[in-house]
Amino acid sequence: MIENAGLLNKRIKLQRPVSSTSAYGESETTWVDVRYCWAEIIPQSGDEFEEQKRVNTSITHSVRIRYSADVDPTWRILFGSRVLQIVDAINTAESNEELVLGCEEHT
Repeated sequence: MIENAGLLNKRIKLQRPVSSTSAYGESETTWVDVRYCWAEIIPQSGDEFEEQKRVNTSITHSVRIRYSADVDPTWRILFGSRVLQIVDAINTAESNEELVLGCEEHT
């Protein structure tokens, strides 16, 4: 059983990418809603970097959710208006009870 389930108090939406080809033959990626779930979101670190003469911020998070075998690092999380890109998914203690998702948010 998942420990401290009461900490899963943030409602998130999981999305997966779907690739298609436009009428012009260009590859396009759209995002499809998979499901809503409850999560604990823990900020880990932040960093600023310059890209094309613009300062951007990258923030890393750990997001804890109940276990689901289909979640993978190509997916992303919507949390309100924020987008968290999943970079890894760890099955804590290989117990199939919870996943800890390493995520990045770029602003």
